[in-house]
Amino acid sequence: MAFVHTKTLEEVLTTLPIIEPFDFEVFSSIGEVDYFISTLGFERRSLAFPELFAVNHIQAAHSLYLKYGTNDEDNQTNLTKLLFALWKISPSGVDSLFVDVPEFHSALLIHLRAHLGRTNRVPHVVVDISAAASRAILRTLNALLSLDIRLTILYAEAAIYRPTLEEFRKNKAGWATDEELGLERGISEVSIPPEFSGDHFDNLRDCVILFPAFKRERSVHVLDHVDPSLVRSMDDRVVWIFGIPPEDSNKWRTDAIKSIHNVPVSCHQYAVSTLDYKKTLDVLEKVFREKRLLSKFSISPLGSKCQSLGVALFHYLHPDIRILFAVPKEYGSNHYSDGEGAKWLVSFDTAVLRASLDSIGCISIVD
Repeated sequence: MAFVHTKTLEEVLTTLPIIEPFDFEVFSSIGEVDYFISTLGFERRSLAFPELFAVNHIQAAHSLYLKYGTNDEDNQTNLTKLLFALWKISPSGVDSLFVDVPEFHSALLIHLRAHLGRTNRVPHVVVDISAAASRAILRTLNALLSLDIRLTILYAEAAIYRPTLEEFRKNKAGWATDEELGLERGISEVSIPPEFSGDHFDNLRDCVILFPAFKRERSVHVLDHVDPSLVRSMDDRVVWIFGIPPEDSNKWRTDAIKSIHNVPVSCHQYAVSTLDYKKTLDVLEKVFREKRLLSKFSISPLGSKCQSLGVALFHYLHPDIRILFAVPKEYGSNHYSDGEGAKWLVSFDTAVLRASLDSIGCISIVD
């Protein structure tokens, strides 16, 4: 007997690719690279994929590296090595773009269209997010998801994340509040890029979805920007999404961040993998469904890089949501991550991805 079926996000999630360990054979099978995007940063892992590609003679027709307005002197320490690797990858051309300017989105699209139109097949764009802040990841992916491309995302973990458990136990208050010890120092601004301004004209109550990090100050600035009363009252207008690291040795960080933010058990909260972007997308959609009739949404993705991928896909589904970034005055380069850890890969056909996401809610007659 025929029945009416409505496509759900849960069904679509089963069709989306998983993030998997990076393997040269798998990467090579995706196809030659037309455009490679990386980020200039002070962490060692910012060089992991560029140097790996250069040594193994992987080439791209063109390369681009993203730059920040923060930590310029620290970032310069890796610039020579990054450029050396990128010119070996792309002898025909290497460009750069500043992330923290309003016109970044349009400038990136101009760059991409100028170079990707030179091939008669679906272009392959590779993005290394290892050293990219959440605002760089989301702004870049927002542009890329609008194009018909093969999109491969690469991610290198750090070998050691700061603070270590020993460092945190020695000075819990210092890592939460002290600017000398913190991963971030101060707040430059709470920014809302033009492409993430959302639709907040409705007279609905605010709902802020926070992915908190070690610095409570960043979360407080976001809440204060939306509505100062949210700082004083941890009610159901704030949804907390805490990250669960993949390595057992780092799982203590989830409870540490909860304690830093003084989030009671009674608060609306979730704990989600820092690596599995599909889990992030799933939880965000559940929160949206639960509160959409009475709320206008703001998201502050201060969590992991792969969680930012989940946020990007959620924003594609719901472009009326607003995304806010608490931009530090600078990052604590002396107390950040060390070394290179596991490397990961996930690859999409963006046309297929958009069609899958667009199918959510579609009704069909099933025999």
